[in-house]
Amino acid sequence: MNDKEKLIHSYYREELKEAHRILLWSTSLLIIGVLFFLMGGKILQAAAYPIVLFTVIQFISAWIQRARSQRIIRSAIDEKLISEQVKVMTGVVERFKKFRTLLLSIFLLGFFLMLIGAFFSKNTFMIGTGIGLVAQAAIILVLDLFGEFRANEFLRRIQK
Repeated sequence: MNDKEKLIHSYYREELKEAHRILLWSTSLLIIGVLFFLMGGKILQAAAYPIVLFTVIQFISAWIQRARSQRIIRSAIDEKLISEQVKVMTGVVERFKKFRTLLLSIFLLGFFLMLIGAFFSKNTFMIGTGIGLVAQAAIILVLDLFGEFRANEFLRRIQK
């Protein structure tokens, strides 16, 4: 196995581990969101909506990441796959940048909902929804920053 083959296998083994961590995290958050909805007060019930929505999206995304990683780990690595990976990872890095902008926008929206709900309208639903949006956007942003770092490092090393 040459260096690029080792790099691809190593990267996708780490991606597989990350997918498993996100699946575990998403399952935990889904349980928390349901508990907030069933047993929490008005603020926690309102926070449950964005928590559950984003958690479902995270879960689906992690499941796709897991399947793709397993497929590549099992496949034969040849020059065609290596060149495909350069194209794929270039696109992934670009999507990370766009997604980061979206997450920062969601974070700010949640923050403003909290402020408006707390100081102007005294609306607990707005406060709770804001808390849920801020929490989920922050969590996803941190996870994706690590993912973006790994993708950039992989791309840099495979293009050597």
